[in-house]
Amino acid sequence: MEASFRHIACKPQHAVLVVELTDVQVPGGDAVEDLRQELLEAVGRFPQKKWVLDFSNISFFTSAGLRPLLSLHRQLTSKNGRVVFCNVKKELLDIFLVTRLVSTTPNPTTPFELADNVSDAVRRLQNFTQTKTGAVLIITFQRESLHGEELAEELAGELEHVWAEYAPEGVVLDLRHVKIVSTPCMRPILQLRTKAKESGTPIVFSNLSPEVREVFSITRLIAPSPGNPGLFEAYADNAAALAALQKP
Repeated sequence: MEASFRHIACKPQHAVLVVELTDVQVPGGDAVEDLRQELLEAVGRFPQKKWVLDFSNISFFTSAGLRPLLSLHRQLTSKNGRVVFCNVKKELLDIFLVTRLVSTTPNPTTPFELADNVSDAVRRLQNFTQTKTGAVLIITFQRESLHGEELAEELAGELEHVWAEYAPEGVVLDLRHVKIVSTPCMRPILQLRTKAKESGTPIVFSNLSPEVREVFSITRLIAPSPGNPGLFEAYADNAAALAALQKP
């Protein structure tokens, strides 16, 4: 989706929208209201609820500039969204910290989170990362806990998007960071399997922790015992999973 604005530049990255503030100064007056209107318009234009605000161009920022940011926070919070600031210069960061606009760690009492750069900010907001090795897509889940209906809905949409974009011939679901998987969050994985099965695309697990392996065995996502097959194969690491999927 393309959108043209004067004060911001928007770049979707899967489930995250990276928004660069393009002005050098946010002095106040009409410029502040224009920025506020553009941010709110972008909320309506783009489906992403997770935003990165890139302040790398901003060298001067007045207190009036806080209004567009707070308006953005209200809009995205109503959609269960999140915003992470990045590339914030020290002088501006001091203002944000004093006004308790940001926190260096996730904090329910502050509106915004803080990251060093765009890559770090996007990583914080992603539920998983994806890389392609040959024709095989490796999806690495980033959360320690895959739990709850809200996250399940997010995962379903994000996995569907990545599936359509990459059209892989094999998929490795890498759960190295995951310690808990609840029943709702198994659903998007099973939905992905259904899509893959239609095209004959194999999906396997890798790097299962003992806790996750036990849950997957009980639910028969993986084989509970030799000779008793599960829905997915599971491998010790990505190398073994890739070797299995890339066999001629």
